[in-house]
Amino acid sequence: MEIKKISQNRLEEEAKKLRSERLIAISCVDEGNFRVLYHFETKNGIITLEVKVPKEKPIIPTIMTVFPQAELFEREAHDLFDVEFEGNPRLHEPVFLPDDYKGKGPYLKEVYNA
Repeated sequence: MEIKKISQNRLEEEAKKLRSERLIAISCVDEGNFRVLYHFETKNGIITLEVKVPKEKPIIPTIMTVFPQAELFEREAHDLFDVEFEGNPRLHEPVFLPDDYKGKGPYLKEVYNA
């Protein structure tokens, strides 16, 4: 498995380089700030793009223009971690949480460890 650390402003460019590969998941890790991980299946194994996102302003651009299937993965990360994927038009439609849920993302450290 290869992990490639990139900045937010290079996300779309790096995603375009992987256009012929299969996006299999987007995951998020709360470590004080967020690590958003984009996992791609290639003929040579898994490639992961890692982007750090500040927790005080958790906004990152969507990659839906390159990978339309990212829409659901981004909504999942938003539900659970409150990360905003700028440009995702369905971001506020819950995937896992009830429609009337008003709290913070349940996988945030301060919520999960409370």
